[in-house]
Amino acid sequence: MANESHLCFKWLKHDNSTTIEDLNDQFTLRHLGGIIFTAVLMIFGFFGNIMVLWIYIRRFKPSTYRIYTVCLALMDIGNCCTGMPFLIYYMSHYLIFPSAALCQFGRFMIMFTTNCSAYILIVIAFDRFRKVCRPLKWQMSHKHAALCCIIAGCTSLIVSWPTLVVYGNHTMETVVENLPGLRCWTKDPLVDTSYPSAYFITVCVMMVTVMVVLFVAYINILRFLHRHKTTGINIKTKSTTITLLAVTAAFLLSAIPYYSMVIALLILTRLNCDMTFSEGFAYYTIVFSILLNHAVNPFIYGFLDKKFRREVWSMFKKGDGKEDMTTSGSKFDGSVNKIDQ
Repeated sequence: MANESHLCFKWLKHDNSTTIEDLNDQFTLRHLGGIIFTAVLMIFGFFGNIMVLWIYIRRFKPSTYRIYTVCLALMDIGNCCTGMPFLIYYMSHYLIFPSAALCQFGRFMIMFTTNCSAYILIVIAFDRFRKVCRPLKWQMSHKHAALCCIIAGCTSLIVSWPTLVVYGNHTMETVVENLPGLRCWTKDPLVDTSYPSAYFITVCVMMVTVMVVLFVAYINILRFLHRHKTTGINIKTKSTTITLLAVTAAFLLSAIPYYSMVIALLILTRLNCDMTFSEGFAYYTIVFSILLNHAVNPFIYGFLDKKFRREVWSMFKKGDGKEDMTTSGSKFDGSVNKIDQ
Protein backbone atom coordinates (compact mmCIF):
# COMPACT_ATOMS: atom_id res chain seq x y z
CA MET A 1 0.00 0.00 0.00
CA ALA A 2 2.82 2.37 0.85
CA ASN A 3 4.51 1.79 -2.49
CA GLU A 4 1.25 2.47 -4.33
CA SER A 5 0.78 5.78 -2.53
CA HIS A 6 4.24 6.86 -3.66
CA LEU A 7 2.96 6.77 -7.25
CA CYS A 8 0.73 9.76 -6.47
CA PHE A 9 1.60 13.31 -7.53
CA LYS A 10 4.44 12.30 -9.85
CA TRP A 11 5.02 15.95 -10.71
CA LEU A 12 6.45 16.66 -7.25
CA LYS A 13 10.18 17.41 -7.23
CA HIS A 14 12.12 15.85 -4.37
CA ASP A 15 15.47 14.50 -3.23
CA ASN A 16 17.01 13.24 -0.02
CA SER A 17 16.97 16.71 1.54
CA THR A 18 13.31 17.47 0.75
CA THR A 19 11.19 18.51 3.73
CA ILE A 20 7.43 18.43 4.15
CA GLU A 21 7.45 22.23 3.84
CA ASP A 22 9.16 21.92 0.43
CA LEU A 23 6.45 19.56 -0.78
CA ASN A 24 3.75 21.82 0.64
CA ASP A 25 5.18 24.81 -1.24
CA GLN A 26 4.81 22.89 -4.50
CA PHE A 27 1.18 22.15 -3.70
CA THR A 28 0.65 25.85 -2.92
CA LEU A 29 1.88 26.68 -6.43
CA ARG A 30 -0.57 24.14 -7.83
CA HIS A 31 -3.37 25.85 -5.89
CA LEU A 32 -2.34 29.41 -6.76
CA GLY A 33 -5.18 29.88 -9.26
CA GLY A 34 -7.72 28.77 -6.67
CA ILE A 35 -6.16 30.98 -3.99
CA ILE A 36 -6.31 34.10 -6.17
CA PHE A 37 -9.82 33.27 -7.40
CA THR A 38 -11.09 32.74 -3.84
CA ALA A 39 -9.40 35.91 -2.55
CA VAL A 40 -10.99 38.05 -5.27
CA LEU A 41 -14.44 36.60 -4.60
CA MET A 42 -13.96 37.06 -0.84
CA ILE A 43 -13.22 40.78 -1.21
CA PHE A 44 -16.01 41.53 -3.69
CA GLY A 45 -18.46 39.29 -1.87
CA PHE A 46 -17.83 40.82 1.55
CA PHE A 47 -18.11 44.48 0.58
CA GLY A 48 -20.88 43.88 -1.94
CA ASN A 49 -23.06 42.03 0.54
CA ILE A 50 -22.39 44.57 3.30
CA MET A 51 -23.82 47.13 0.87
CA VAL A 52 -26.80 44.85 0.21
CA LEU A 53 -27.52 44.58 3.95
CA TRP A 54 -27.21 48.32 4.48
CA ILE A 55 -29.51 49.29 1.63
CA TYR A 56 -32.17 46.60 1.97
CA ILE A 57 -32.45 47.01 5.74
CA ARG A 58 -32.30 50.82 5.76
CA ARG A 59 -34.11 51.71 2.52
CA PHE A 60 -36.63 48.93 1.87
CA LYS A 61 -39.86 48.39 3.77
CA PRO A 62 -40.68 44.92 5.19
CA SER A 63 -41.48 42.46 2.40
CA THR A 64 -40.74 38.90 1.40
CA TYR A 65 -38.24 40.25 -1.12
CA ARG A 66 -36.30 42.10 1.59
CA ILE A 67 -36.33 39.02 3.84
CA TYR A 68 -34.82 36.87 1.10
CA THR A 69 -32.12 39.33 0.06
CA VAL A 70 -31.08 39.97 3.66
CA CYS A 71 -30.95 36.26 4.55
CA LEU A 72 -28.95 35.41 1.43
CA ALA A 73 -26.57 38.30 2.13
CA LEU A 74 -26.02 37.07 5.70
CA MET A 75 -25.07 33.62 4.40
CA ASP A 76 -22.78 35.17 1.80
CA ILE A 77 -21.04 37.38 4.38
CA GLY A 78 -20.67 34.37 6.67
CA ASN A 79 -18.93 32.46 3.90
CA CYS A 80 -16.73 35.41 2.96
CA CYS A 81 -15.64 35.87 6.59
CA THR A 82 -15.06 32.20 7.46
CA GLY A 83 -15.35 29.73 4.58
CA MET A 84 -13.25 31.55 1.99
CA PRO A 85 -10.40 32.50 4.37
CA PHE A 86 -10.37 28.87 5.50
CA LEU A 87 -10.11 27.63 1.91
CA ILE A 88 -7.21 29.99 1.20
CA TYR A 89 -5.44 28.71 4.31
CA TYR A 90 -6.26 25.11 3.39
CA MET A 91 -4.85 25.45 -0.12
CA SER A 92 -1.64 27.06 1.18
CA HIS A 93 -1.21 24.46 3.98
CA TYR A 94 -2.22 21.37 2.04
CA LEU A 95 0.29 19.03 3.72
CA ILE A 96 0.91 20.91 6.96
CA PHE A 97 -2.57 21.75 8.22
CA PRO A 98 -2.04 22.44 11.93
CA SER A 99 -5.43 22.12 13.61
CA ALA A 100 -8.24 19.57 13.56
CA ALA A 101 -10.60 22.08 15.20
CA LEU A 102 -9.88 24.72 12.53
CA CYS A 103 -10.43 22.08 9.85
CA GLN A 104 -13.80 21.07 11.30
CA PHE A 105 -14.97 24.66 11.78
CA GLY A 106 -13.98 25.73 8.27
CA ARG A 107 -15.58 22.73 6.59
CA PHE A 108 -18.73 23.19 8.67
CA MET A 109 -19.11 26.87 7.77
CA ILE A 110 -18.70 26.19 4.05
CA MET A 111 -21.26 23.39 4.19
CA PHE A 112 -23.70 25.36 6.36
CA THR A 113 -23.69 28.62 4.38
CA THR A 114 -23.88 26.89 1.00
CA ASN A 115 -26.70 24.55 2.04
CA CYS A 116 -28.64 27.31 3.77
CA SER A 117 -28.47 29.51 0.66
CA ALA A 118 -29.77 26.59 -1.42
CA TYR A 119 -32.67 25.93 0.94
CA ILE A 120 -33.59 29.63 1.02
CA LEU A 121 -33.73 29.52 -2.78
CA ILE A 122 -36.27 26.68 -2.47
CA VAL A 123 -38.41 28.95 -0.27
CA ILE A 124 -38.04 31.74 -2.83
CA ALA A 125 -39.07 29.43 -5.68
CA PHE A 126 -42.21 28.39 -3.79
CA ASP A 127 -43.07 32.02 -3.04
CA ARG A 128 -42.51 33.13 -6.63
CA PHE A 129 -44.61 30.25 -7.97
CA ARG A 130 -47.51 31.27 -5.69
CA LYS A 131 -47.27 34.95 -6.61
CA VAL A 132 -46.94 34.43 -10.35
CA CYS A 133 -48.97 31.29 -11.03
CA ARG A 134 -51.50 31.46 -8.16
CA PRO A 135 -51.92 35.21 -7.56
CA LEU A 136 -55.50 35.00 -6.25
CA LYS A 137 -54.77 32.29 -3.69
CA TRP A 138 -52.97 32.34 -0.33
CA GLN A 139 -49.64 34.17 -0.39
CA MET A 140 -46.68 34.22 1.97
CA SER A 141 -46.31 37.32 4.13
CA HIS A 142 -42.92 38.65 5.15
CA LYS A 143 -43.41 36.93 8.53
CA HIS A 144 -44.02 33.60 6.79
CA ALA A 145 -40.91 34.20 4.68
CA ALA A 146 -38.81 34.92 7.77
CA LEU A 147 -40.06 31.74 9.45
CA CYS A 148 -39.29 29.67 6.36
CA CYS A 149 -35.77 31.11 6.19
CA ILE A 150 -35.24 30.17 9.85
CA ILE A 151 -36.43 26.64 9.03
CA ALA A 152 -33.99 26.60 6.09
CA GLY A 153 -31.20 27.54 8.49
CA CYS A 154 -32.17 24.80 10.95
CA THR A 155 -32.33 22.24 8.14
CA SER A 156 -28.88 23.30 6.96
CA LEU A 157 -27.59 22.95 10.52
CA ILE A 158 -28.91 19.38 10.69
CA VAL A 159 -27.38 18.49 7.32
CA SER A 160 -24.04 20.19 8.04
CA TRP A 161 -23.16 19.13 11.59
CA PRO A 162 -21.69 15.74 10.52
CA THR A 163 -18.76 17.67 9.02
CA LEU A 164 -17.66 18.24 12.62
CA VAL A 165 -17.38 14.46 12.97
CA VAL A 166 -16.15 13.42 9.52
CA TYR A 167 -13.36 15.97 9.02
CA GLY A 168 -10.15 16.37 10.99
CA ASN A 169 -6.48 15.39 10.83
CA HIS A 170 -5.75 13.10 7.90
CA THR A 171 -2.28 11.55 7.68
CA MET A 172 -1.17 11.42 4.06
CA GLU A 173 1.84 9.56 2.69
CA THR A 174 3.95 11.55 0.25
CA VAL A 175 6.47 10.80 -2.50
CA VAL A 176 9.18 10.81 0.17
CA GLU A 177 9.14 7.70 2.35
CA ASN A 178 8.67 8.28 6.09
CA LEU A 179 7.70 11.90 5.44
CA PRO A 180 3.91 12.02 5.94
CA GLY A 181 1.80 15.13 5.49
CA LEU A 182 -1.13 16.25 7.60
CA ARG A 183 -4.24 17.26 5.62
CA CYS A 184 -7.62 18.70 6.53
CA TRP A 185 -9.70 15.82 5.23
CA THR A 186 -11.48 12.69 6.44
CA LYS A 187 -10.06 12.07 9.91
CA ASP A 188 -7.82 9.02 10.26
CA PRO A 189 -10.17 6.84 12.38
CA LEU A 190 -12.89 7.10 9.69
CA VAL A 191 -10.76 6.58 6.58
CA ASP A 192 -11.51 2.88 6.24
CA THR A 193 -15.20 3.18 7.13
CA SER A 194 -18.22 3.80 4.93
CA TYR A 195 -19.48 6.80 6.93
CA PRO A 196 -17.64 9.58 5.02
CA SER A 197 -18.72 8.27 1.60
CA ALA A 198 -22.29 7.78 2.81
CA TYR A 199 -22.41 11.35 4.10
CA PHE A 200 -20.88 12.89 0.98
CA ILE A 201 -23.25 10.92 -1.27
CA THR A 202 -26.24 12.01 0.84
CA VAL A 203 -25.22 15.67 0.61
CA CYS A 204 -24.69 15.42 -3.15
CA VAL A 205 -28.06 13.71 -3.68
CA MET A 206 -29.81 16.38 -1.60
CA MET A 207 -28.12 19.19 -3.52
CA VAL A 208 -28.91 17.63 -6.90
CA THR A 209 -32.53 17.33 -5.75
CA VAL A 210 -32.52 21.02 -4.79
CA MET A 211 -31.17 21.96 -8.22
CA VAL A 212 -33.79 19.87 -10.02
CA VAL A 213 -36.61 21.40 -7.94
CA LEU A 214 -35.35 24.92 -8.64
CA PHE A 215 -35.01 24.21 -12.34
CA VAL A 216 -38.50 22.74 -12.64
CA ALA A 217 -40.08 25.53 -10.56
CA TYR A 218 -38.64 28.35 -12.63
CA ILE A 219 -39.33 26.59 -15.93
CA ASN A 220 -43.00 26.55 -14.92
CA ILE A 221 -42.86 30.18 -13.79
CA LEU A 222 -41.24 31.30 -17.05
CA ARG A 223 -43.76 29.34 -19.11
CA PHE A 224 -46.59 31.01 -17.20
CA LEU A 225 -45.06 34.47 -17.71
CA HIS A 226 -44.64 33.78 -21.41
CA ARG A 227 -48.23 32.60 -21.85
CA HIS A 228 -49.65 35.55 -19.91
CA LYS A 229 -47.23 38.29 -20.95
CA THR A 230 -50.05 40.46 -22.29
CA THR A 231 -52.33 39.98 -19.29
CA GLY A 232 -52.46 41.76 -15.97
CA ILE A 233 -49.53 40.27 -14.09
CA ASN A 234 -48.29 42.82 -11.57
CA ILE A 235 -45.25 44.54 -13.07
CA LYS A 236 -43.41 44.67 -9.74
CA THR A 237 -44.13 41.01 -9.07
CA LYS A 238 -42.72 40.17 -12.49
CA SER A 239 -39.66 42.39 -11.96
CA THR A 240 -38.91 40.92 -8.53
CA THR A 241 -39.37 37.40 -9.89
CA ILE A 242 -36.86 38.04 -12.68
CA THR A 243 -34.33 39.36 -10.14
CA LEU A 244 -34.72 36.32 -7.88
CA LEU A 245 -34.65 34.03 -10.92
CA ALA A 246 -31.26 35.52 -11.82
CA VAL A 247 -30.02 34.89 -8.26
CA THR A 248 -31.17 31.27 -8.55
CA ALA A 249 -29.59 30.88 -11.99
CA ALA A 250 -26.29 32.17 -10.60
CA PHE A 251 -26.45 29.54 -7.86
CA LEU A 252 -27.18 26.74 -10.34
CA LEU A 253 -24.41 27.81 -12.72
CA SER A 254 -21.89 27.93 -9.87
CA ALA A 255 -23.05 24.73 -8.17
CA ILE A 256 -23.24 22.41 -11.19
CA PRO A 257 -19.47 22.43 -11.99
CA TYR A 258 -18.59 22.03 -8.30
CA TYR A 259 -20.86 19.09 -7.59
CA SER A 260 -19.95 17.46 -10.90
CA MET A 261 -16.30 17.49 -9.82
CA VAL A 262 -17.12 16.29 -6.30
CA ILE A 263 -19.09 13.36 -7.73
CA ALA A 264 -16.21 12.60 -10.10
CA LEU A 265 -13.84 12.43 -7.11
CA LEU A 266 -16.21 10.08 -5.29
CA ILE A 267 -16.36 7.74 -8.28
CA LEU A 268 -12.75 8.06 -9.48
CA THR A 269 -10.94 7.74 -6.16
CA ARG A 270 -7.46 8.23 -7.69
CA LEU A 271 -8.40 11.26 -9.76
CA ASN A 272 -6.68 13.77 -7.46
CA CYS A 273 -3.71 11.44 -7.07
CA ASP A 274 -3.16 10.94 -10.81
CA MET A 275 -3.53 14.57 -11.92
CA THR A 276 -0.56 16.32 -13.49
CA PHE A 277 0.48 19.71 -12.14
CA SER A 278 -1.41 21.53 -14.91
CA GLU A 279 -4.53 19.40 -14.45
CA GLY A 280 -4.43 19.99 -10.70
CA PHE A 281 -3.97 23.73 -11.24
CA ALA A 282 -7.05 23.85 -13.47
CA TYR A 283 -9.07 21.61 -11.14
CA TYR A 284 -8.38 23.62 -7.99
CA THR A 285 -9.24 26.83 -9.83
CA ILE A 286 -12.54 25.63 -11.32
CA VAL A 287 -13.74 23.46 -8.42
CA PHE A 288 -14.40 26.50 -6.25
CA SER A 289 -16.90 27.87 -8.75
CA ILE A 290 -19.48 27.29 -5.99
CA LEU A 291 -18.04 30.37 -4.27
CA LEU A 292 -19.33 32.58 -7.10
CA ASN A 293 -22.76 32.14 -5.55
CA HIS A 294 -21.59 34.10 -2.50
CA ALA A 295 -20.17 37.05 -4.46
CA VAL A 296 -22.36 37.79 -7.49
CA ASN A 297 -25.72 38.63 -5.90
CA PRO A 298 -24.89 42.33 -5.29
CA PHE A 299 -24.08 42.69 -8.99
CA ILE A 300 -27.36 40.99 -9.94
CA TYR A 301 -29.31 43.41 -7.73
CA GLY A 302 -27.36 46.28 -9.25
CA PHE A 303 -28.33 45.28 -12.78
CA LEU A 304 -31.94 44.22 -12.21
CA ASP A 305 -33.24 46.08 -9.13
CA LYS A 306 -33.72 49.73 -10.08
CA LYS A 307 -34.27 50.93 -6.53
CA PHE A 308 -31.14 49.16 -5.28
CA ARG A 309 -29.15 50.66 -8.15
CA ARG A 310 -30.46 54.16 -7.37
CA GLU A 311 -29.65 53.74 -3.68
CA VAL A 312 -26.10 52.60 -4.48
CA TRP A 313 -25.65 55.58 -6.76
CA SER A 314 -27.06 57.88 -4.10
CA MET A 315 -24.77 56.37 -1.46
CA PHE A 316 -21.65 57.05 -3.49
CA LYS A 317 -22.90 60.42 -4.69
CA LYS A 318 -23.73 61.67 -1.20
CA GLY A 319 -20.65 60.10 0.32
CA ASP A 320 -22.35 58.97 3.51
CA GLY A 321 -25.50 57.26 2.19
CA LYS A 322 -27.70 59.21 4.67
CA GLU A 323 -30.29 60.57 2.30
CA ASP A 324 -33.44 61.68 4.07
CA MET A 325 -35.76 58.70 4.52
CA THR A 326 -38.87 60.73 3.74
CA THR A 327 -37.39 61.76 0.41
CA SER A 328 -36.52 58.17 -0.39
CA GLY A 329 -39.97 57.05 0.63
CA SER A 330 -41.72 59.66 -1.49
CA LYS A 331 -39.76 58.56 -4.53
CA PHE A 332 -40.17 54.87 -4.22
CA ASP A 333 -43.21 54.07 -2.09
CA GLY A 334 -45.71 52.07 -4.08
CA SER A 335 -43.03 50.44 -6.20
CA VAL A 336 -40.66 47.73 -4.99
CA ASN A 337 -41.47 48.34 -1.33
CA LYS A 338 -44.83 46.60 -1.48
CA ILE A 339 -45.28 43.62 0.78
CA ASP A 340 -46.96 41.66 -2.02
CA GLN A 341 -44.04 41.85 -4.45
